[in-house]
Amino acid sequence: MSVNRVVVVGLGKIGLPLAVQLASRGLNVVGVDVSEEVVQLTNSGVSHFEETGMATLLRDAVASGQLLSTSHLQEAVRGADYIVVVVPLYVDSHGESDFTNIDKAIAGVGKNLVLNTTVIIETTLPIGTTRTRFAPILEKESGLTAGKDFFVAFSPERVSSGTVFSDFRRYPKLVGGINPESTTRAIELYENGFEFDTRADLGKANGVWSMDSSEAAEFAKLAETTFRDVNIALANTFASHAYELGVSYAGIREACNSQPFSMLHSAGISVGGHCIPVYPHMYMQSDKSARLVELARNINKEAPARSVELVAERLAGLQGRSILISGLSYRTGVKEAAFSGAVDLYQILLELGANVHVVDELYDVKEVVAMGYESDAERRFDALIINSGSREFQISLLSKLSTGAIVMDGRSILRESDWQDLIQIGEGSNLN
Repeated sequence: MSVNRVVVVGLGKIGLPLAVQLASRGLNVVGVDVSEEVVQLTNSGVSHFEETGMATLLRDAVASGQLLSTSHLQEAVRGADYIVVVVPLYVDSHGESDFTNIDKAIAGVGKNLVLNTTVIIETTLPIGTTRTRFAPILEKESGLTAGKDFFVAFSPERVSSGTVFSDFRRYPKLVGGINPESTTRAIELYENGFEFDTRADLGKANGVWSMDSSEAAEFAKLAETTFRDVNIALANTFASHAYELGVSYAGIREACNSQPFSMLHSAGISVGGHCIPVYPHMYMQSDKSARLVELARNINKEAPARSVELVAERLAGLQGRSILISGLSYRTGVKEAAFSGAVDLYQILLELGANVHVVDELYDVKEVVAMGYESDAERRFDALIINSGSREFQISLLSKLSTGAIVMDGRSILRESDWQDLIQIGEGSNLN
């Protein structure tokens, strides 16, 4: 086996850092993307999004000749030793996966697949997809036999926006193939392309970890994310009841987590991003009896509405009220609005007759308006609802509030001394 030429299909927020990482380790990498703009920027050594450490690493990878990008998929895959697919799999509002784009990419890979090539999927998938959907597509398009003429494995991405390159080093790389040879070949790529931090907290050495199968690797990715969703739902349940009782959930959480058997999560106004709101649906596609997962997803989906109810109670209704939502980003410090709770908050408030505006410390007013939201922070507001953003940014918005205004702090960012009428679900000690 050799690792001479690697093709990374999909140069998004996961694929481009992966291509850069592999190139930085001396591998010859060809990046493929359907967007000519992305290809041109990448070949110029410029990233089309912000990521810590990306600017220097990408520039060096292109300058050294280790990374080249193209929009011609079938030409790129000819003669590749490894092809890593990181094309997004989208989920609709009902939690159903739309395979259109990734199916097309897999078929394109298959059309020019040659003997002994290893195809690795990093896109998060419903359990069983690698073996039962993608391997057959590759066989059909290539005329070759998976597991014999070419090899197929799944290796989930386990990184977060803003910390991708440090996450590459920190977390074990999980790899599972459709047969043992597929697993072995996929492991070789990551052992050549990654380096890992020493971690004394792990039961075995940090590095590339072999999973039993592609299904096991797919399961692991969905399990670790679904775990978070379920436990956030439990935290939101506890926090809501603590608020009703007038006791502090934050204090309860701190007390409980002093024992190693408890790991209560923080409560919050919403669960956003590409991962936690999405992957439980993928898990449920294979486990039809996952009642707990479904209930947890619904609890977290309803969290914005529960927060709006509390604000409405304090204001004796929202009809004609001016409400400011702080934080279009789903997470503080990340300029990404995927599945942001602000979207639900905005719609719910509009339906209740409020005049709603959105501000964000990372998005300017033009960007917010271009995404379909009103954004005029120069008026006076009857309530501020915090979805994301730094403490400093929230403090700056308090001057926009009218006398007697309500602040719903959905992330427990502020202190009771910051505003007289402050609601914090995560604290629960401000009940009137």
